[in-house]
Amino acid sequence: MAVRADAAKHRARVLIICDESLKKLGLSREGTRVIVQGFGNVGSNAAQLMHEAGYKVIGIAEYDGGLYNKNGIDINALVEHRQRNGSINGFKGAEAHETKDLLTTDCDILAPCATENVITSKNADKIKAKIIVEGANGPTTSVADDILADKKVFVVPDILANAGA
Repeated sequence: MAVRADAAKHRARVLIICDESLKKLGLSREGTRVIVQGFGNVGSNAAQLMHEAGYKVIGIAEYDGGLYNKNGIDINALVEHRQRNGSINGFKGAEAHETKDLLTTDCDILAPCATENVITSKNADKIKAKIIVEGANGPTTSVADDILADKKVFVVPDILANAGA
């Protein structure tokens, strides 16, 4: 039972960190637009929990393609679609979108939850998110960290946001 409780805490960590980041910046969940990179264990759970908590998940970026819906994606329906089809591709509730472009799409929170080094010197200056919550290990390079700091993007590092999950 303790293992399940620990796993649940790790899966909820991104949501909790997003909530705390919003509080710090004087913002609220409602209408907060989120893009999640990765729809594996961390990303899918973070997206699902955030969706249920009132965040508007507008983008999901996966290794084989992404999805975007400015009005929000029904994450529960997307999870069912992926279980049936083995992929998020072809989901009718959002438009297909290039994964790399989703990382620089206008949003309030960007949660890279899958791959290291996805935010680099090549795309950090194009990031439009106000908050980045690093759900993956090392998704932002050190040069990108400097660029984001200059842009005043609030970055929650992986050591806090995923705590080894």
